[in-house]
Amino acid sequence: MPAAVMPVVLVVFVPAAIVGDIVRQAVQLAEPGAIINLRGGAVIADAWARRADAAADYSRNLTGGRSETAGTIRSLLHMHHIRCIGIDPMSERTCYRLARAIALAWTSRRREVVHR
Repeated sequence: MPAAVMPVVLVVFVPAAIVGDIVRQAVQLAEPGAIINLRGGAVIADAWARRADAAADYSRNLTGGRSETAGTIRSLLHMHHIRCIGIDPMSERTCYRLARAIALAWTSRRREVVHR
């Protein structure tokens, strides 16, 4: 996810309990360079880089402020989930919770760097 999206994800998706190991693994895999260590990770990292560039371009073109961005993010993640998993509301809610956990970890790390 591009940096500009992280604060919006924190607002769009509500916090909820999720299994700690799953959250830890998702947050670790979202770290820059972490996915490379997995089998096929280079291919995944390359695809993520292309998508990140496209998402950043898309984000720059949103002009309606945070509410428009929030709606767009929710819609994009919803459609992406349908393409990848199919219609499964419980799985989709879990994905949203993981996206929020990743955004929260990213925001926390960024604050730590600023305050050093």
